Amino acid sequence: MNPLIVSLSKSQLFQGVTISELEQISKNTTISITKFKSEEIIRSCDEEANSMFLILEGLVKGMMEDIEGHVYQVEEFSPSELTAPANLFSEEEYFPVSLIAKTDCQLIEIDKSTLLTMFRISGRMEENFLRILSNKVLFLANKLWENQFYSISQKIYQLVYKVYKERNESVFDMDATHEELAQRFGVSRPSFSRALIKINREGIIKCSAKCVEILSREALADKIYQMN
Repeated sequence: MNPLIVSLSKSQLFQGVTISELEQISKNTTISITKFKSEEIIRSCDEEANSMFLILEGLVKGMMEDIEGHVYQVEEFSPSELTAPANLFSEEEYFPVSLIAKTDCQLIEIDKSTLLTMFRISGRMEENFLRILSNKVLFLANKLWENQFYSISQKIYQLVYKVYKERNESVFDMDATHEELAQRFGVSRPSFSRALIKINREGIIKCSAKCVEILSREALADKIYQMN
């Protein structure tokens, strides 16, 4: 079987699409893989948003700069995910964020006409795309809520609790540096550092470099409960 078809079948966009439909898509569209090196710019926010990317391998980050020149990470995209799918049918002409390769990665670029051809071949693909857009709206709504109502300390607690629930470990390394986390939270590096000092003094978790140690699981769970 074509390796590209195998890769497509693993993605969110092609979930549930039959092999026969994938073969038709491969024959009736031009699909090519583009490779990017770590920290290479994939698309700048001032470029036209006439296509989206499907990530086959690696990680991609969406970066935004505010009017004061502060740069922060809006979102991180993992394998099988789509970057900025809503912009493909938007009246806006440009990408809202800059897309940068966080690691070496492989991407497939899909423009509007190609996507519509895919929809004509597979109705399931169209359903998948609409589901992805709906989930993206919910993600952005939650992101807005966090930025509006959560302090930096609360964001850190939320992130630590999320990783703890995923790994079920009391000691673990975060997958990002303090600089990257500050960008993800949309705050300055000094503000993030001050929040870490405050958290360490509270004695619920201990953060040192990328290592996190949960000193009291019960107190952490109670902290998260009080936020919700």
